[in-house]
Amino acid sequence: MITNNSTYDHLINYLHREVDTTTKLTYYFAVHLFEWMNATAVYKPVNSYGYLKPDGTYDGIIGELMAGTSHFSVVMFFMTKERMNAVEYVVSPSRVSVIMLFRKPSLASVTNIYSLPFHIGVWLAVMSLTFVSSVALTGSTYWEDTVKNRPRNSLMKQFTQSVYETLGGIVFQQGTSVEPQSVSSRQVVLLSLMAFMFLHTAYSANVVALLQSATDISGPEGILNSPMEYGATDIIYNHHIFKNEHRPVHRALWLKKGLPQGDKFFSTVEEGIRRVREGMYAFHVEQTAGFDEVQRTFLEHEKCNLGYFSYVSFPMPHLGVSKVSQYKELLRIGAFLLKERGVQARSSNRLVAPPPKCAAGTAFFTAVGIQDVAPAFLLLITIYSLVIVMFALEVVLHRYELKKEQNKEVRTILVSRNTQATIATP
Repeated sequence: MITNNSTYDHLINYLHREVDTTTKLTYYFAVHLFEWMNATAVYKPVNSYGYLKPDGTYDGIIGELMAGTSHFSVVMFFMTKERMNAVEYVVSPSRVSVIMLFRKPSLASVTNIYSLPFHIGVWLAVMSLTFVSSVALTGSTYWEDTVKNRPRNSLMKQFTQSVYETLGGIVFQQGTSVEPQSVSSRQVVLLSLMAFMFLHTAYSANVVALLQSATDISGPEGILNSPMEYGATDIIYNHHIFKNEHRPVHRALWLKKGLPQGDKFFSTVEEGIRRVREGMYAFHVEQTAGFDEVQRTFLEHEKCNLGYFSYVSFPMPHLGVSKVSQYKELLRIGAFLLKERGVQARSSNRLVAPPPKCAAGTAFFTAVGIQDVAPAFLLLITIYSLVIVMFALEVVLHRYELKKEQNKEVRTILVSRNTQATIATP
């Protein structure tokens, strides 16, 4: 299976390992296998791994093996239920995987971090503390007015004022407009200010830490439930994997974010890794091709928040043997011997790229963007909108009250004039 003509020039020299990696890896395996068999191999290049056609036959490698025109596949392919009846799977020469590669997005870009610092129990405790502080402040100020013979408001009005003072002055640390005079009132205000000061400190510290945190996406659910986009390498098996996906989450991801992109969903390795580097993009790519491109284009600190996971659910790709080949058992024995004795391990270590290492030790400090504080701005806009609505209602109500008072005065004047006119009549 050759996707680039330059592969013919680099099958045995380990150059450009990111191009047709699996083909080069299995080619070395086939060379050692045929040497062990003392056989001469005739290689036949094809342009497809082998997929079921409408007439029930297979194209590509599977078709060659099924027809008996080839004995052994010098390329690995996924094990599927349909292919089990067409070929004999032998061995997986190396752990070559296709991965979904991405830069871990910031936690603030995926979820509302302003609700995460405290557990629901802490939020309930904060509301309870606010209520208790309001009740205590109401009782102390009401008793203070009684002792000092000052004009007192009604108990409900006093409680409403205490709630306002607690929310604005204590909870939001803006200070109170009324200075408590008694010792009990001052103690209530002091203890409440101290309690909410510690809550403010803990909340702010957690928010700052969460602003620099990254989201660890370990499956397609993370991409589906986040603003991330995704794509795949423009290679034949990716077209079949994504378009024929039937798993619920994977299918939903394809229909929501893959299918609307059309032909732009599939791209080259260079283009896909470039978009991965820009962020908020996941790319389905062969391991060596993806990691080598990352090593070539990423800065050291950009490798520190790199993430990946396996998207496909098939077992590791295996080599195949024709069911009708007279060399089937001999090929099977030789393949297992090469795998068990470590002959193939040398080629695997040179061709399969390991994950990039974070030489910087940790990711650099990330500047906070407008998207990270969007929930806070949204809350402010919501509150301002409610304030404008309440202000408009107050204006309407005030004008209604003024008009009502004016009508009342007019009626009083008219009644007074009528009364005077009646008295003046002889």
